[in-house]
Amino acid sequence: AVVLQALGDLFNVDADADVKPERNGFALVGSVRARSTRLFSPGLRNFLGGNMFVNAGLRYGTDGVIRITSARVVAPQFRLNSGSGTYLSNGRITFKGSGYSNQYGPLSATVTGTLTSPIVRVVAARPGYGIGLSNVVADVRQTRSGFDVVATGDTTYGKFTADLDILSNSGPMVVNIRRGDFAGITVAGRLVQEAAGPFAGRLTGVGSGFDGTIDLSGVGDKQRLLVDAVAQN
Repeated sequence: AVVLQALGDLFNVDADADVKPERNGFALVGSVRARSTRLFSPGLRNFLGGNMFVNAGLRYGTDGVIRITSARVVAPQFRLNSGSGTYLSNGRITFKGSGYSNQYGPLSATVTGTLTSPIVRVVAARPGYGIGLSNVVADVRQTRSGFDVVATGDTTYGKFTADLDILSNSGPMVVNIRRGDFAGITVAGRLVQEAAGPFAGRLTGVGSGFDGTIDLSGVGDKQRLLVDAVAQN
């Protein structure tokens, strides 16, 4: 009932199902097509670029498990090419999917936890961000104001790790970096995503002979970095 209410609040849904025999009784087998009517998160709206269309196969058997197969999502800025998962009667979920984002390139995700408290692992092959960001693995947990993220990956300048908050419930995306290690430099600071995509803000950094600040801004859709630092031997 909770799932159906949530779907009704956020989507226009069209579903077809047939009753089919299985080993211990009968199962409902069919498909669902849905169009989102309300995207509650500005960060989600920015990622998708607008409302999304969903198409998936569904199966509900005597074991009480809802199974999702061949899931597809199409939105202006994102498409999910394949996805599958389960929803258990105790509220636990699992989902695996892969797709493509116009902003971040190829993506895949694994979701566990519950609908109200999901735990997500995202793998992004080449999101770029103006610094050659690639091979990113991010573990994401939802918070009241957005998301808590722990990530690792590569850049043009070397390896990186990050422990940060993404605030996306209202206004532009804000990234609070609690600690990041970037090419041997430990950084912290606050960044705000501009409408064209790049980030603006200031990071403080120290390490690998570096001691100073990095100011980020956008030039159109290109990322600009202005470094003010003292080099140390």
